[in-house]
Amino acid sequence: MLVKKHAGKGGGRESGSEDPSPCGQRCARTMPQCTALATLLSVVAVVSCLYLGVKTNDLQARIAALESVKGDPSVRLLPDTLDQLKAMVQEKVERLLAQV
Repeated sequence: MLVKKHAGKGGGRESGSEDPSPCGQRCARTMPQCTALATLLSVVAVVSCLYLGVKTNDLQARIAALESVKGDPSVRLLPDTLDQLKAMVQEKVERLLAQV
């Protein structure tokens, strides 16, 4: 049941009538701007992801090309067995002692 208030000290607005509020007008005016900004930021994010993906792919191709040109390394960092490691260390120690 709807109760109607009489015009007087309490304000006399009927339940069926609505005045356009300033907030509603402000929100309606700024909504296209917010939507445009969100759309622009989304497009920039997608373009950035695509650009970085292409650049990463290019770098991976360049690294693969360098590795294929270089081939197997001629100098092995660590020997295959413990005996080879001991011999290598002994040789380097003797070389250092000879320099002193």
